[in-house]
Amino acid sequence: MVDGPFDLTLNSPPISAATSPKNGAGTLIFAQAGAAFDELTINAGTARFDAAVTFNVRLTNSATMLLGSQTLTINGAGLDNRSSISLADNTQANNTLAGNGPIVNNA
Repeated sequence: MVDGPFDLTLNSPPISAATSPKNGAGTLIFAQAGAAFDELTINAGTARFDAAVTFNVRLTNSATMLLGSQTLTINGAGLDNRSSISLADNTQANNTLAGNGPIVNNA
């Protein structure tokens, strides 16, 4: 998805029924609610969630995730965190992790 050092902002809600890798030093920004993916693997750089996103199969983080004030829904195999997850507003009050998948933290 983002393989270079540049940032990519998704201003319309993408829907992907495939595994989507996030590689490279850039930032992948989810700016619109309604995005849905089967699977996203963050290998390098940053994935920033400024709007609600749903992952139907799995979300794997081996780099940096930044959560804005929204709901992140993870179903299926759940969240496999191997690095860092930061809250944009430094509180949990405006952030929600939802879904029926488990959360595994290997950081």
